[in-house]
Amino acid sequence: MPDSPAAAFPRTLLIQALANTDSRLAERKSVNPAFLLAALLWEPLREQRQRLRAKGLDDSEALQTAADVVIQAQSRRISLPRRYSLPMREIWEMQERFTTITGKRPLRLLGHPRFRAGYDFLLLSAEANDQVELAEWWTQFLALDDAGRARAVQPMAKPTKGKARRRRASSADKSGSGQNASVLPET
Repeated sequence: MPDSPAAAFPRTLLIQALANTDSRLAERKSVNPAFLLAALLWEPLREQRQRLRAKGLDDSEALQTAADVVIQAQSRRISLPRRYSLPMREIWEMQERFTTITGKRPLRLLGHPRFRAGYDFLLLSAEANDQVELAEWWTQFLALDDAGRARAVQPMAKPTKGKARRRRASSADKSGSGQNASVLPET
C-alpha cells in the first residue's frame, strides 16, 4: 500500500535535509547542527502542535508549548545544548512568520540573524510537501532590489464593488411635491 503524501512528508523532509547536509559537506561549506536538528524534530513538533491546537490553544502559543515539549523529550535522550536548541526554535518560529508577505514584516524578517537558516528550511519543507508557492514568493522577493522589495510587500488593492449609493433628491422632491425626499436604491 503506497504512503499518502502527508505520511511521506516527514521521511521526504529528512532525506532531503540529510542530502543537503551531504552536499554542503562535499562543497566544504559549514553545517549548522541546529538546522539538522530542526529538520529531525519537525514532525514531532507538528504533531504536538496539532494536538495543542485541538485543545484550543492559538497558533503561536501552541508552537511555543510544542517546542518546549519536544525539546524536553529529546533532552532526555541526547544532550541538546542551548546553542542548538535556541536556533532550532527560531527556525521553527520563522516558518510561521514566512506566511506573512505583506506589510513591513517580510522586510524585518530579512534582518533576522537566522533568516538564511529559516529560509533554507522553508525551501526544504516546501519541496518535501509539494507546496512551493510560498517558497517561490520568498525566492523572488530575495532576488529584488530594495525598491522592488518595498513594492512587493504592498497590500494588493481589493477589487471594489459598486457601492450602493443614495440617489440625490431632485429639486422637485426637495420643493415638497408630495413625494418622499429620500429615495433608496432598490436591492
